Amino acid sequence: MAYDVWETCVLFPGFSRSECASWVQAWGSIGAIAMTAWAVNWAHRKQLKQKEREQSADYTQFLETLFQLLGGTRGVAVKITEMESVGSGSTPDERSSMLAELSALSDAFTRVDLNRFDRYDYMEAWLVGDGQTRKLIAAIEFVDLPTTSQTLDPRYLEFIAAEAIRTLDTRGKKLYAAIEARGGPSGSPPLPVDWTQRPAAGH
Repeated sequence: MAYDVWETCVLFPGFSRSECASWVQAWGSIGAIAMTAWAVNWAHRKQLKQKEREQSADYTQFLETLFQLLGGTRGVAVKITEMESVGSGSTPDERSSMLAELSALSDAFTRVDLNRFDRYDYMEAWLVGDGQTRKLIAAIEFVDLPTTSQTLDPRYLEFIAAEAIRTLDTRGKKLYAAIEARGGPSGSPPLPVDWTQRPAAGH
């Protein structure tokens, strides 16, 4: 039988062209399936990484909210020390205003989802912030009681507020460091180390 190159498979000697075409088509199909599987897997891994980044950014924002709550209580404590160190101390109206601020902060602390904390350090920061807020509220209410002794140390509120500042500073700095270690809050300006200062306009 004469050898006819046009009827012979170059890739698979001994196979006819039709058989060769079938094999090429089969391997092509296998290759297409493999490429599709790789593409789907790559897209899935990319989607998972994107989801992880979004969850991480959301958690960082959650921690920043807690940090700002601690800073809010600290800010009121600073105002108390400033008012109490001048003249005869704060007035009833000033204490009423600070009490309203602290009550709003206390309410905000109760709205924090404690189940989201994945480290005790974060839970401890919440406990300290919530506790110091309640302590300041109790101190102001105590001073304003009609039955409060006239012999009460005139610097009582100042001492309580100063203690709150020291305690909040200790926990706040740890929380601040944790937020910075996570890359900081997405889309927000850098957190001020000194909570009593506000970022300048445009920063």
